[in-house]
Amino acid sequence: MNDDTSHGNPERIPDVEYPDLAAMSWPVIPQPRRSPESD
Repeated sequence: MNDDTSHGNPERIPDVEYPDLAAMSWPVIPQPRRSPESD
């Protein structure tokens, strides 16, 4: 059972199969965080 949860998680998506999604989501997070610094 432990192997199934770590080997095949329906909630977790492998960034290897979806490199576009992971690359697009990463740069979008650090941007809004620097908003207060500019203010």
